[in-house]
Amino acid sequence: MSKRQAGAGEAVQGSVVNARTTGSGKSVKPDNPVGFGWKCQWLAVPSSDTRAVATAIGLDRIKTSNWRTGLEAAHALDAGSVFVTPPIHGWVLAVGWGLPGTKWMRTRYVREELMTSLSIRFGEAQYYASHRGSGAVEWARYIKGREMRVFAYGDGQISHDRGQPYPEEAGLVPTPATSEDEGQYWGPDEDDVLRIAAAWSLDPSQLDQAGLPPSVGVLGVCNSGDREEMF
Repeated sequence: MSKRQAGAGEAVQGSVVNARTTGSGKSVKPDNPVGFGWKCQWLAVPSSDTRAVATAIGLDRIKTSNWRTGLEAAHALDAGSVFVTPPIHGWVLAVGWGLPGTKWMRTRYVREELMTSLSIRFGEAQYYASHRGSGAVEWARYIKGREMRVFAYGDGQISHDRGQPYPEEAGLVPTPATSEDEGQYWGPDEDDVLRIAAAWSLDPSQLDQAGLPPSVGVLGVCNSGDREEMF
């Protein structure tokens, strides 16, 4: 599936461009947005308040961080870190393996509680994930406390398929592939996750190409007892 391109006119709203620096200042000096979205998991929430989102997720030790420092920490598997972006076109994104309770298969109660509470407070909450090694992809959408859609696929099987599919999901339900190899199937991949994200909120992979100004977000840590490894 081809990846839908995000609009170049998207703007960072309410970003902090005069952040206080300490020491070398490299970690808090505003820098240009960095694209992400492959082999990771993230939340999207409609908000203009980065710290409010970080607090609502349940992060501790929240501190100002620029994009490169925040994403580097967020992609470390064992750090429990989450980078929360500045508002972009009305959305705040939270990315990192430290996101609490976001593994559908083993922490359903915690996941539902988190997504429900975020969507009640902010009106909507979305979750996305992909992992190239296992071929796993996931997306979910909650609106005003209601689960609207949850889809998860990996290792050639659908593990969750709840709610009415949205039009942009057309053609993403796995079907047998046309192949000489018996038992081979195709299903949605990481680019399809980004396509869904672009339709519902933002495609984070395009942020570094959208001409956005330098900005900072925040970096926080999730209590290890509240998080689960995604894959």
